[in-house]
Amino acid sequence: MTTVFAKNPDDKTMHQVELAFFPIIAHEHFYLVVFNISKGTIVIIDNSPKAYDAKYKKECDVLKKLFSRYLASHNHEKAAEIASKKTMVMKVKWATKENVIDCGIFLMMHMEQYDVETAKNWNLELPKEGREQEIEIIKIIIKQ
Repeated sequence: MTTVFAKNPDDKTMHQVELAFFPIIAHEHFYLVVFNISKGTIVIIDNSPKAYDAKYKKECDVLKKLFSRYLASHNHEKAAEIASKKTMVMKVKWATKENVIDCGIFLMMHMEQYDVETAKNWNLELPKEGREQEIEIIKIIIKQ
């Protein structure tokens, strides 16, 4: 975090920050963890979601511990709340079971779309998993 705030040391307390995004790569898979600091909530957004204990617990428990410790070191009022909150896995209608190669693309789309609402209100315009979804992902890759 020190490196992130090196250009603006006044922001390192994170008192002005509402959302903190952490792209995660674990087990050759990308997903997103978002801390809503103002609300004291934590959400995982993944194109191939699983139960928390089965897929995310190890990495996310460490992340939550370290991030809340960082907040506490800067006397942030939400540090204890972040440390004690349960992490929720967001349900997404474009979830995949077979697609194991495009998780990085999904991660970027999740970061662009996240607006503290449930995923049902997002404008990803992705069909459910299948050939049509593959075509849409190829179009997204070409645009990038």
